[in-house]
Amino acid sequence: MSQNQTLSQLIKFDSTRNTRDLGGFVGDGGRTVKYKKLYRSDHLADLTDEDKSLIKTLGVSTVVDLRSTEEVLRQPDASLDGVTNVHMPIKPDGKKLLRGKPEGENLLAWIIRTDKHGKVLKTTTDQYRTLVHHPHTQKMLRLFLERCLSQRDGAVLFHCTAGKDRTGMCAALLLSLLGVDAEAVRADYLDSNAYLAGRIDEIVSWTAREIRDEKVLSEVRLMCMIAPDYFDAVIDAVIRQWGSIEGYAEKALDFDSAKIEGLRESYLE
Repeated sequence: MSQNQTLSQLIKFDSTRNTRDLGGFVGDGGRTVKYKKLYRSDHLADLTDEDKSLIKTLGVSTVVDLRSTEEVLRQPDASLDGVTNVHMPIKPDGKKLLRGKPEGENLLAWIIRTDKHGKVLKTTTDQYRTLVHHPHTQKMLRLFLERCLSQRDGAVLFHCTAGKDRTGMCAALLLSLLGVDAEAVRADYLDSNAYLAGRIDEIVSWTAREIRDEKVLSEVRLMCMIAPDYFDAVIDAVIRQWGSIEGYAEKALDFDSAKIEGLRESYLE
């Protein structure tokens, strides 16, 4: 990563672990991504009163929820005065994350039942490739970009559950279109592992109470993390079919060069 690049900055909330300001990256023409305009986060279901005050201080006026309908119903975002909530499920509702995992089977049971040797990595990587081409995902990504482009006052905060997969995909797309260096985009994407490390340890420790198979625990840890393979699979799929991130936006998302330039005018300084 070049010396004039930076990772997005963690904002410490009581109830979230992966809320960040995307400001500070160097984008197109040497211009810098504005601070307090674009935030990425994990879910907002458990915001404290102090967290809600901080959201207001940050200037958030739009929250884009990238989770499925089921996730939203199970853990709805906390109500925030003066904030518009928009639901844009990146994955089609009901689409299984892992191929071969029957509906209703929990993750641990699935991992135990399968071969335990890289199944999570392979199938999740395949899922990423599939989502890039899926018409529903493409539609949601277009709507997400359009929402960011149309934002006039305040900031946009977008999130999924852990703020790593779906949020990471949207952040990478947005930063790439703003002209941020690919190495910096990749590093920021992978940085979720550092911010979520404590939570990942908690999940693995909880799982270890039920089962002590180290191979299973390794797969559980991997499932909770962001693997470089996921990012690389998306970039590879995009480059192979559309030539570039901009080509993907223009040809697959119907987000043309004029809109890309509008995005840059709005979020770079």
